[in-house]
Amino acid sequence: MKKIISGLLVSSVTLGLGLSVRAATTVNDDKSVTSDATITVTEGTDVTPPENGNKPGGETGQQGPLSIDNVIVFNFEDMKLSGRTQQISLKNDGTNSSAKRNIQVTDTRGTGAGWNLQIKQSPLVNANNEELKGAYISMTAGKVEAGSQNVSPELAPTTQAYGDEGTLNSSLAPIFTAAKGNGLGTWISWYNSTAEDPNGTVTDVQLNVPSGNKTGDYSGTVTWVLNDNPGASEAQ
Repeated sequence: MKKIISGLLVSSVTLGLGLSVRAATTVNDDKSVTSDATITVTEGTDVTPPENGNKPGGETGQQGPLSIDNVIVFNFEDMKLSGRTQQISLKNDGTNSSAKRNIQVTDTRGTGAGWNLQIKQSPLVNANNEELKGAYISMTAGKVEAGSQNVSPELAPTTQAYGDEGTLNSSLAPIFTAAKGNGLGTWISWYNSTAEDPNGTVTDVQLNVPSGNKTGDYSGTVTWVLNDNPGASEAQ
């Protein structure tokens, strides 16, 4: 066994003597010179801060290479009970009338595998664990914008509308998706909580509350799940 190993070692050395190493510069016949340019690119692992922070802040602090950087905190306006279903807007941050909110995702894996951001809303309950019956969050499809680190619009992900009475406390639903080959870099989905149309005030993010509920302070959670490919999904 030792002889076989020794023979292999000698052969390796002999072959190695015949190898040539490519020069980093080349002189051409026309007297021009070329030099090599090389770089090794690895996936990013840093935290990407929100480029346009929300009020109240939704910065997550997640690390890369695939991260949810910013989410919406769903603080809604106070509501007076009435005999009809109401659509309640997010509270204005006090700086302007549009009160824009956004979601931000960064993909620095460098694979082009795509990704899928999904959300799920819990019921809203008061201190007595009584539910705000039939209340659900709805969101229109957001307006997609490239972050400052990404200037390739052809790589843009897509957004999906979210929310109806049937989605409350059900399985996760996608709202921000990058198909394979898309979504590399930083991407933002914008929402305007006080948009208006000729038929009255509408909102891109709103809480729908039917009549027949009790007074009180209600709270719940929204779960955000970022999958590492566009076709992935999570269990309920």
